[in-house]
Amino acid sequence: MDKPLDVTDLTKLRAGDEHAVRQWFERYADPLYTLVYYRLGGDAGMAEDVVQETFLRALVKIEDYEPTRGPMFAWLSYLSKNCIKKMLRDNSRTVAYQLDDAALDAKLADAYLQIDKQLLPQDILERVETADLVRIALGSIAPHYATVLRQRYYEKATAEQISKSLGSSAGAVRTLLYRARAAFKEAFLQLAKSAGETRLERNTK
Repeated sequence: MDKPLDVTDLTKLRAGDEHAVRQWFERYADPLYTLVYYRLGGDAGMAEDVVQETFLRALVKIEDYEPTRGPMFAWLSYLSKNCIKKMLRDNSRTVAYQLDDAALDAKLADAYLQIDKQLLPQDILERVETADLVRIALGSIAPHYATVLRQRYYEKATAEQISKSLGSSAGAVRTLLYRARAAFKEAFLQLAKSAGETRLERNTK
């Protein structure tokens, strides 16, 4: 999903280094907030509380994080789900999650399998339930990956045009696009799976 934490950074984070903690928070706070806000159906105040609680819990459990088992954002996402459940339970509240059953249709399922080759078709990119996941996924991958994907799929720039803006060769841009699509696919499918699990939990209560 995202570029792995440097071993040195992770060591500093586990040691409670103030600079490392600040960088870690700045790197993941926005995409995590967007994901939590989405899961909570647009409750900004509760989303802020959940994000804060998630980072506090993550710091307490940072020794449990194992990079070889998955990226940091996926781990934070998992912790945030537990924080959401606790927050809702403590406040005796339920929410309507913002992903309807249309997100599971055959066309979208097929698109999921192809996004490491062509991202997503324009009509799917424009669907409300998909646009949220796309925005969150783009926000959770490395910035240079997100930039090149936006140029290619939203601005319709060619590899040659992108290479000029980046000051690199068209071949290098094609390699970058390949890696960016792979990172996006991992991020997007993780988020889609998470949203689907949340919907399933809601429907089985």
